[in-house]
Amino acid sequence: MSENKSVYDDFIEFRAIIVQCVALSWSDPTFKEEFNEHPIKTMKEYFGYEYPFDINFRFDREGSDKDYRWYPRGTGAWVGPNNKIKLVLPPKPPKNQMAIALSAYHVGHLFLWDED
Repeated sequence: MSENKSVYDDFIEFRAIIVQCVALSWSDPTFKEEFNEHPIKTMKEYFGYEYPFDINFRFDREGSDKDYRWYPRGTGAWVGPNNKIKLVLPPKPPKNQMAIALSAYHVGHLFLWDED
């Protein structure tokens, strides 16, 4: 945990950085590859973010259109698997829906704990 900050504050900051990483991965293939391979190092290099947790953080896989969908008209949210402290990076939505898709991802689909 960061000095003078609560664990809650650290997780809120982590969520905000993850949303930035998702957005950048949709537009920058180099960032996406680096983030998939070395997420903690890449967050520090691109955003100056110091990962404060004593928790392993790695990618299990990238979400695909088959198992992870953005439904703006139906549910108004992402529908797909939850994360397990491993980030499931959603596929890039249509360009004209990126901002709202990113917002919905932040609000309702960034889970940190494995339920298995």
